[in-house]
Amino acid sequence: RQTACECSFFPVVAVQPEMVRAQMPAPFRGGLVGRCLQKDAGPSCRVDGPVNCRQLSVSVVMPCFNAAETVSRALRAVASQSLPPVEVVAVDDGSTDDTRVVLETAATESWPFRLKTLWHHSNRGVADARNAALAAIDGDISYVAFLDADDWWLPEKLKRQIDWMEDHPDISWTAHRCVVGDPDPKHDRSHGPPLATRISVRRLLFRNPIATATVVVRRPVPSAFRSGWRHCEDLMAWIDWLNAGCKAAMIEQTLACLGRLPASRGGLCGNHSAMYGGELEIINQLERSRVLGTLEAAGWRAHAWLRHNRRGLCR
Repeated sequence: RQTACECSFFPVVAVQPEMVRAQMPAPFRGGLVGRCLQKDAGPSCRVDGPVNCRQLSVSVVMPCFNAAETVSRALRAVASQSLPPVEVVAVDDGSTDDTRVVLETAATESWPFRLKTLWHHSNRGVADARNAALAAIDGDISYVAFLDADDWWLPEKLKRQIDWMEDHPDISWTAHRCVVGDPDPKHDRSHGPPLATRISVRRLLFRNPIATATVVVRRPVPSAFRSGWRHCEDLMAWIDWLNAGCKAAMIEQTLACLGRLPASRGGLCGNHSAMYGGELEIINQLERSRVLGTLEAAGWRAHAWLRHNRRGLCR
């Protein structure tokens, strides 16, 4: 079901989960397309300003769950980008607060991007919410950026990250540094020439430094998030991408802000036992696929156990 506002506004696509699953191609090359519904709109139409859809070619995936108080801030942060995206795909994953009302109100406002909204009638988890958004991305998009509804970006985030990726075409996806809350100007690492270090599977197993709000990936996305995973689903996806031969780099600049500490109460990472279980399942998956040998897998399980106990002491 697709509805459109006046010409200065943007189409909003409301898709039932069954439709999303039926149209979800493996590499996410296509999907449900929402275009400007102006009568004379063509492939290179401009939407609400001088932003050309085809030239910028960035889509933002925004899962939302009980985010009525924060999703507007996230949308404003996207709108303030010096390199605006073509579209934002927001998925309300069965929220029990007013998230849907806030998104419906946002859909009546004017943004420098298309706003698509999808609804899950029940909570399916952030992995399935991101997969639904990936399936709904316009087929012409070149890059996908991820932003959870309780996080936000600094204004230069997309431009700096995508400029770096354009200069390094062998890199399939990147992440960067982030802070909790507003950045301290004394420790601002958002300026200067961007330095980067390579990301590897074992680096991520030792300590996952990647917040989902910092990730940008080229299309086609290497693979979906593993359906049904509610903990460590992001870490598993990064490892899946690396194992598929997609090179990655960490850009040493702070370009995003998190609404809460990753391991704090209220976040998906706040359940330490479940996080530990997710880490063990990742190690088991890697052992079964023979990415890790038996002895190395045992070593990583011991490392995860130590990290789990240290988290418990710090609570």
